[in-house]
Amino acid sequence: MSFGSWFALKVYGLLSRAAIPFAHWHHNRRAKAEPGYRLHRAERRGHYPSARAGVVWLHAVSVGEVRAAQPLIEAMLARPDVQARGLLVTTLTPTGRATAQDLYGDRVLHATLPWDTPGATRRFMAAWQPALGLLMETELWPNLLAAARERALPVVVVNGRLSERSLRRTQRLAALARPAYAGLAAVAAQSADDARRFKAVGALRVEVCGNLKFEIALNADQLAAGRQVQRRASGDGAGLVIGLISTRDDEEAPLLQQIAPLLQTHPQLKLLVVPRRPQRFDEVAELMRGMGLVFGRRSEGAVLGDLGAQRVLLGDTLGEMAYYLGCTHIAVLGGGWLPHGGSNLIEPCAAGCVTLLGPHMFNFAQATSDAVTAGAVLQLEGASALRTQMETLLPDAKRMQALSRNALGFQQAHQGALARTLALIDPLL
Repeated sequence: MSFGSWFALKVYGLLSRAAIPFAHWHHNRRAKAEPGYRLHRAERRGHYPSARAGVVWLHAVSVGEVRAAQPLIEAMLARPDVQARGLLVTTLTPTGRATAQDLYGDRVLHATLPWDTPGATRRFMAAWQPALGLLMETELWPNLLAAARERALPVVVVNGRLSERSLRRTQRLAALARPAYAGLAAVAAQSADDARRFKAVGALRVEVCGNLKFEIALNADQLAAGRQVQRRASGDGAGLVIGLISTRDDEEAPLLQQIAPLLQTHPQLKLLVVPRRPQRFDEVAELMRGMGLVFGRRSEGAVLGDLGAQRVLLGDTLGEMAYYLGCTHIAVLGGGWLPHGGSNLIEPCAAGCVTLLGPHMFNFAQATSDAVTAGAVLQLEGASALRTQMETLLPDAKRMQALSRNALGFQQAHQGALARTLALIDPLL
């Protein structure tokens, strides 16, 4: 490590320690809406009284990464060597940890990753003594990786993605970032473009393995239950369910302004709204009331098709994405209608939904480009184009059937990332 990089890491370490009071303040503020931030506070400082030494460790920051990691985690859990060591799954958000507990239960060990200070990361490494570290997608923390280097711990980025925006930001912090990337044992990149960007910031061993999200297997029981609701909601076949899926901050209002008039002109339509973050459920409910929408809440037992004249459901539960996608004919996928970066388009494709995307899909640029080219999704210029697109789609059953077939075929055609990723990390185990 050069003197400049060593000095940058020392300065970053001082700043990270100084930021702890602000981190406490931030979490206390967030805890008002999401009480889970009050839990596991000792772990954020690197204290783990029930740690198990020698584990295989996988870090997935939040809900999206935890779900994307599912094929890899299930494959790892099937290995006797991993079973003997134990698999630790760390997250940063309470919803991420809750999702991991819901998906894997006591088959894995659960912990919250500590704040990226020198002391906390060293305590994390000392407590768990990982044999291998796997970081999902883009989660690189300088002090964490410095602590891994001190212990000669091999760390691999799996399902790695690095956008042009992230590349530019990382290059501005080259003295700090390049040693972190150079210290990685390997990077399993999603695409050739991602691989190029990882190499540009200093990663030495980079292989294109594909996107693990294509390996996703939606919960079969939930999907079947959703399909049953979809059939009942469709009635004589004229009724369709539009799902606003994984919507993010400030997206619901412009999308609902486009969709709500369709409920008036198409009496057979039904609407499902599923915000991405649970702390926004009540906020979105208030928005819907303010727009004059009469709706039921999934958390209160409401079901599409049982709502009579209401026809609108707020999907305000966690861990039921396969159910919601099963209910949905046309998925308006959130995250990309404002500059949030998009959401995982592969899940609605795997459910065979007709999927509409917004213009801001930069966190999923390659998958979006491939899906549009394959005719598996439709990408619009903005929310203002949504109503016109819907009015074109709704009467065109043949086109919707073709989009659904293309979506399923697109997901199936891009599988193989899991086998390539396992081949990359197998020698390190």
